[in-house]
Amino acid sequence: MYYRHRTGVIERITTIAEDGVTFRIPVNLSVQQAVGIELSGSQDITDWWTLSGNLNFYGSETEGSYDTTLFYAQTLALNTRINSRMTLPADIRLQVSGSYNAPQVTPQGRQLARYDMDLGLAKQVMKDKGTLTLSVRDVFNSNRWRDITNTDDFYRESNFQWRVRQISLSFTYRLNQDNQEKGRKEGRGGQGEGFDGGDM
Repeated sequence: MYYRHRTGVIERITTIAEDGVTFRIPVNLSVQQAVGIELSGSQDITDWWTLSGNLNFYGSETEGSYDTTLFYAQTLALNTRINSRMTLPADIRLQVSGSYNAPQVTPQGRQLARYDMDLGLAKQVMKDKGTLTLSVRDVFNSNRWRDITNTDDFYRESNFQWRVRQISLSFTYRLNQDNQEKGRKEGRGGQGEGFDGGDM
């Protein structure tokens, strides 16, 4: 469990000009307080399947001012991520990870839910000197930032995506690598070289 007090908090504030053009700019709203609980863990379901994940649930209060306008937001938030690693027949390794960010209130409206899933397959080849990896980022093409701005002056809906679904196939070949050293690396990294869930 934790309590967090932050100053210099940056929020994106939308303003409207006289000609009707809207601007979305980062603004220092000064102060945010949050109380929450964060959990994380890892569990070997079987000798070929491991699950890990984390969950962060908190309530926060943000307040500040910009250009003589006072801003305030009180919200509950939930962020979670789950990672599943499996060793399939023929020593094929499968990794699936997903995240979910629940909707929350912002100083000017609401931020809608955001969720995504990544997937990867890896296979050692050429007497374990090579690794063939297939990865898919954002399997369902769902990782979008969506928010609603609702003020006395205007109503605005936004839907933004950094990048669309990506599929990649890669091959890694290791020269003069000791199999024992490779085993130690895989033990530390969980999935070995060329198959890092953080890079999926």
